[in-house]
Amino acid sequence: MAVGLLGAAVLSVFYYLAVRDYYQRHQPTSVYKPPRFLYPIIGDTFGRVVNPLGVYVAFGRLFITSGNGQVAVTSREGGYYWSLKLAGGKTKTLGPSPRSVVLDRFGRIYVSAGPTNNILVYEYNGNFRYSFPQRIAPAKDSRQVKGAKVLNPVGLGYFDGLLYVTDVGDQTIKKFTTTGRLVGKFGGPGISPGKFSYPNGMARADDGTLYVADSNNSRVQVFGKDGRFLSYLVPPQEERFSLPRGIAIDKLGRIHVVDTLKSRVFVFSRDHKFLFTYGAGQENEGDLAYPNGIFIDRDTGLIFIADRLNNRVAVWAEK
Repeated sequence: MAVGLLGAAVLSVFYYLAVRDYYQRHQPTSVYKPPRFLYPIIGDTFGRVVNPLGVYVAFGRLFITSGNGQVAVTSREGGYYWSLKLAGGKTKTLGPSPRSVVLDRFGRIYVSAGPTNNILVYEYNGNFRYSFPQRIAPAKDSRQVKGAKVLNPVGLGYFDGLLYVTDVGDQTIKKFTTTGRLVGKFGGPGISPGKFSYPNGMARADDGTLYVADSNNSRVQVFGKDGRFLSYLVPPQEERFSLPRGIAIDKLGRIHVVDTLKSRVFVFSRDHKFLFTYGAGQENEGDLAYPNGIFIDRDTGLIFIADRLNNRVAVWAEK
């Protein structure tokens, strides 16, 4: 019995050390050190990654919005679990196509979809719950709200219990309850500060500062928690943005901005100083091709990039 207990103790220590190593070995250690390409996630015969737009990690799983009308669910290493087939539409050509995905703290899944132009909501097991906007809202929020219609949703964010949506239909950022009730919006079409032309990805810092990729204006805007315009992220003149889309913030507070046309990721410090770009790997294996969404898993330090034209998710980190 003593031998058995000793063996169990040794296994427990080994498991603890292995888990600690997994959660620490890729964490960033220096603000000035760029990440390196680690490996691709391409799916398998049960669920290939096709023209991915968005990525999100929650509860230890990676969610990928794939161009085949599904959200693929894998491990962080790419091991396939299952695929979420979007609700609505009678044929593949008429069905919804996923753009972005986020999960709330309860594990509910939110997917922005086009051309149906709505937000689809699922339980963590993949069961469809509801969508919005809709004629009959969920019973908990049955009031009709003026201006609540989502015209053309793209990016999603989940902050402080609210769902943020970049809506390219009216060029605004909208804030909803998780049941689809509009509680605020800001922006509008234009080129002046605080206005947008095809707002896309967004990320929020720990202090509430919100970063929004103003894609067709070739800039990233910075807003306060109240939606008030603060400033821009400004790269050097020779490294200007072309088509910024995905945004994520790592454990050191650095802001990572995916530039789709330049196929690179721009990185800024928490005080908005330009640091470096990355997007090319060893022997071209890590080269990005028209990347879109990005998510940084703070638990592990792994960086997941929707590498669209390469039909994969490219995983980067500090080694």
